[in-house]
Amino acid sequence: AGLFRPLAAARTEHGGEWLVLSPGLIPTTDIYLRTRLGEQARYIDTRATRAAACVLPDGACVIIVRHAPRSWLRWLEQHRARLARVVYLLDDDIPQAMRAGELPLYYAWRTAWRYALARRALERVCSEVWVSTDELRRRYPEAAARVCEPLYLPCANRAAPERIYFYHGSRAHRDEIAWLVPVVRELQAAQSDWHFEIFGDARVRRLFAGIPRVRVRPPMRWPEYLAHAAGAHYLVGLAPCFDTPFNRARSHAKLFDITRLGAAGVYSALAPYAGKIEPGATGVLCANNPGEWVEAVLALMRDETTRHAIHQRALAWCEHEARAKRELP
Repeated sequence: AGLFRPLAAARTEHGGEWLVLSPGLIPTTDIYLRTRLGEQARYIDTRATRAAACVLPDGACVIIVRHAPRSWLRWLEQHRARLARVVYLLDDDIPQAMRAGELPLYYAWRTAWRYALARRALERVCSEVWVSTDELRRRYPEAAARVCEPLYLPCANRAAPERIYFYHGSRAHRDEIAWLVPVVRELQAAQSDWHFEIFGDARVRRLFAGIPRVRVRPPMRWPEYLAHAAGAHYLVGLAPCFDTPFNRARSHAKLFDITRLGAAGVYSALAPYAGKIEPGATGVLCANNPGEWVEAVLALMRDETTRHAIHQRALAWCEHEARAKRELP
């Protein structure tokens, strides 16, 4: 049925408190909200906290991140008159998850089903919608959404560089992971002292079996991933992306992960990276041709000066955007 149209009215008076309802410790909450609100907001894990235990001041503003359990939505309905604003933050095309054939079936089904169950309640309690990209705003004009782009979340990293290139995608990127197998195979054959790192399960281990010096790490929760990034310094990060409707609505957050690890990035020359990456300056853009990716990674891994310059310019861009766009929508 598409994205809902918020029906609740916003109150002009605001008691000054922001309440962020998040389904666990997830990157969405940090890169969209903590980068702007810092510790001025209260962050509540809706999976671990009962709604009835939450103290709600008059005039508070609530932000729902991606999903909220129905018990929390019922609680918001009960107290809606006391709230100044209720915002829904959408950072993927969740209403169309079941049409995204590239997503694992169970992941797509669970995402779509949770949204379908909550849609009517979200419509009643929300006064506005924030989305992560212009593409999402264009897709759902009826929601009158405002764009809230992700911002760079830095971490202190003083680790010595390792001869590692990497792809840190989740199970939602299974097609990109499979596409990288011949790229990595050729790169590992070309250089005997390079290592490749990827996250994945037994399926991913089977895909890369037989390719030397491939490290398949088990998936990490977001706090663990930030801790990992604080102690790792890699050379090149990969961000392949296929041209699908679901992917065209994604944000450029992979740029942050690559930059945070001290690396230069190679990206698909498609949305969401085309238009955000300055080719040859803040990253390398490639067509989705394996040979072109092999050449790009080889060049970066072997050229420390260029690699360092790209990382430094990407870092400067990320930090500038974080300063320039810190205001809430």
